[in-house]
Amino acid sequence: MQNYNQMSNVDHQYYYLQGQESHGQQNIDPNIKKEDIDTISDQPYLPPHLQHLHHQHHSEMDLHHLQQQQQQQQHHHHLQHQQIPHHLLQHPQQHISHQHLPHLQQHHISSEQHKQQQELIKTDSDKENRNNDIKLEDPQQIQSIIESTPPTNNNNSNNNNNNINQQNSTSSSGASSTTTTTTTSTSLSSTSATTPTSTNTYEVPEILLIPGVRPPYINSLIDNNILSNILAKLHKDEPTSSAFTAISGVCSEWRKLLTNRIVNYVYQIPADKNMTNLFKNIANNKYPNLVSLQIKVSTPTLFDVSNFVKLLMTNNHCITSLELTQNGIGNKAAQCIGTCLIENTTLTCLSLSFNSIGNEGAEEISKALGINKTLISLDLSQNCIGFKGSKALGQALLATTTLQTINLSKNRFGTKGIDAISESISKNTSLTTIDFSKNDLNEKSCKIIGDAIRKHPTLTSLNFCDTKLSAESMKYICEGIVSSSTISYLDLSRNEFGHKGARSLATAISSTNSITYLDLCGTSIGDKGAQVIADSIAKNHSIVNLSLAFNNIGTGGALSIGNALKVNNSLQILDLSINAEIGYSGFNDICLGLSMNKKLTTLHMGTTGFGPNGARSLAACLKTNSTLTDLQLRGNEIGDDGAKFISDAMRSNCTLVELNLSGNGIGNDGAKALCETFYLNPNLTLVQLNHNTINQTGLSQMKDALRQNSFSVTSDSYFHPPNSTTTVSCLCVTLNQNVLRIIV
Repeated sequence: MQNYNQMSNVDHQYYYLQGQESHGQQNIDPNIKKEDIDTISDQPYLPPHLQHLHHQHHSEMDLHHLQQQQQQQQHHHHLQHQQIPHHLLQHPQQHISHQHLPHLQQHHISSEQHKQQQELIKTDSDKENRNNDIKLEDPQQIQSIIESTPPTNNNNSNNNNNNINQQNSTSSSGASSTTTTTTTSTSLSSTSATTPTSTNTYEVPEILLIPGVRPPYINSLIDNNILSNILAKLHKDEPTSSAFTAISGVCSEWRKLLTNRIVNYVYQIPADKNMTNLFKNIANNKYPNLVSLQIKVSTPTLFDVSNFVKLLMTNNHCITSLELTQNGIGNKAAQCIGTCLIENTTLTCLSLSFNSIGNEGAEEISKALGINKTLISLDLSQNCIGFKGSKALGQALLATTTLQTINLSKNRFGTKGIDAISESISKNTSLTTIDFSKNDLNEKSCKIIGDAIRKHPTLTSLNFCDTKLSAESMKYICEGIVSSSTISYLDLSRNEFGHKGARSLATAISSTNSITYLDLCGTSIGDKGAQVIADSIAKNHSIVNLSLAFNNIGTGGALSIGNALKVNNSLQILDLSINAEIGYSGFNDICLGLSMNKKLTTLHMGTTGFGPNGARSLAACLKTNSTLTDLQLRGNEIGDDGAKFISDAMRSNCTLVELNLSGNGIGNDGAKALCETFYLNPNLTLVQLNHNTINQTGLSQMKDALRQNSFSVTSDSYFHPPNSTTTVSCLCVTLNQNVLRIIV
């Protein structure tokens, strides 16, 4: 079964060995050590079991070169005996007259042959000087060689040795060929033909396992991403195999390529807690482009990572982002991090979320914040920080002039702790983003926060998700928002302040033009709250993304939202999902607004209960709307009739890119009708029809309908969604190089 995420172009991560412990690795060549991968050297890596082959091949080349020189001397002596002018041998393309032609024809010695022979001898000499490095100049030739090479059993070193011997002998016998490229190509073809078949699903050309520095070959691989794909596939299937070890360490050029390509890395600390060579190389700047590192432990329960963190933060000067999320490091490691932050001058982002650092760890990190001049982002969420820690953080916020983002979500600050932090925020001048989510905020704390928002000169993002904001608390928050000209991101979701709190917010929205993102999901505003918010949206010209999902909105609120859509010229993303009371009548009003709206691109209407009649209203809207690109309509039971209405609209609409009709009771007829019109929209890339009533017969009808409209079904894979026994089909079809994925 193939996972759906694997259908798209997955950005391969070019890993080295993670967790270099060797558990159950019976197939690994004992002569190849994984530590060799972690040792950077200027000399090409040569596995021990290949060294005697390398010397043997070198000796064969010496013998071959000596034979070539003897043949050339005998041939030259024979030509002089036949009285051919010596200057013709030195300059065969000059002074050739008719009287010399019989002699040249008789002995089959032409100027071109002599030139080729000289070039052949010179090429052999060059090969000897660079230790028999195979040089392939033509990327197309390399591509054809790799494509024609069958799978190789890379876990069997004896097979590798036999193949290399065959290649060496073939290369020697091919020395009489006219050109060097032809000789090399012939030897590689001979080697490939005798390569045994492996049970592995990936292909590794034999040439990749031959030691040597091959710059032209490497450059070609870089251009075509061949080497990267092979190494990524090897690591994914068998990260501890001898093939991966041999290929990644086969020569210095490949080693440099790999080390330079690592930008983001996830390091798993071994269960034995021993520091590997890989981590030492990371800490000692052996990976110059590695800027983001995530460290994980095998068991996230108060795992002491002090030694790892100390070495990394003291020696490394490349990494700018360090993530230690959900490792349970405790206060001891946090104190070590705080000490190292004082001297560290490279880290800009530090994430310590879910680590139980407590008050002691927070106090040490707070001391460092007042001295450190490079840290910009700090995540201290879910760390059991109490009043002492919050008081220390408040002092740090007063002292820092560089910290811009701080995440304080889900701690144990208490009312006094929140007040201490909030008072410091009002005097801070560098913060731009604050996350208070999942901390209880009372009216007094909100009053202090509102005052801080009003005074702060740079604050742009506030997260108050699930902070138990009341209608009275919303008054203080909104007063600060009205006075601020910098707040652009505001998350108030999962706070049941109701329509009374919505009134205070509507007043703020009407008078400010700085907010671009507003999340009111799950705030229980109902129709009354939706009406006042919609009226303010009609006047607002800054909000781009608005979520009103899960708010018990019915037909009255939907009518106001539809009217707002007719005049609003800024809103691009609107989420009204999980408002089942909207129904057909309310959705019809929204569609009327959409038919006049010229800005909205994404609409989420999942589980709003509009049914097939609502699908008819939507179809009429889609025939005139030219801005919608993403429609999320899951769970509305539109059935086959609704699918046919939307299919009819697709004959006129060419702007939709993504359409989600999952869980809508669509059967075979509706799916077939949809597939008959997809070809009219070249921009459509994804259609979701899963969790409907389409069976195998319907799937076959869909394929036939697509093929009749010039689509070609390039793949039909199946996978099981997580925690589900349902088999889902993913059709990948193409039309004029446009790819459309249909999830059934």
